[in-house]
Amino acid sequence: MTALDVAAGYGLPLRQKGARYWARCPLHGEKTASLCFFPDGRWYCFGCHRHGDAADLYAALYGVPLAEALRAVKGTERPRGPYKPTAAELRRRVEDWKGERWAEACEQKHAARAIMMMLEKEGAGLDSYWRAARQAGDAEDALNLLESATPAQLLKMMAEGL
Repeated sequence: MTALDVAAGYGLPLRQKGARYWARCPLHGEKTASLCFFPDGRWYCFGCHRHGDAADLYAALYGVPLAEALRAVKGTERPRGPYKPTAAELRRRVEDWKGERWAEACEQKHAARAIMMMLEKEGAGLDSYWRAARQAGDAEDALNLLESATPAQLLKMMAEGL
């Protein structure tokens, strides 16, 4: 069994480009396909930089130890059907995603405010100041959205790669 077989069994939508297949990586949130399957049976994600063989992918997708994944890809254990995460796993993934977006928005907000303060001291052009002010406002909007969203809304945003 190759990594491509594992991905297909998991239910990932695959798209062929030349000799390689591509998919959106389920190991991290993304908008475009960065998970690549090579003809030699291995895989690499250009987004999260995870990689390996069929057993490594199986273990990552299904959250099982490598020994169990090896048995599954060798055929000595019945392969699982398409993965269905538990409620606890979904909550953890959503909270991890929310934490990453929160940190990004905070960093953007603080950077924009630092630029605004610097521009105020220097008396620089208004265009630069208002551009930074808009970035700070966008970051504040993102923080407010993350804070007020329900878990279901967060899951939808995560799935859409927002």
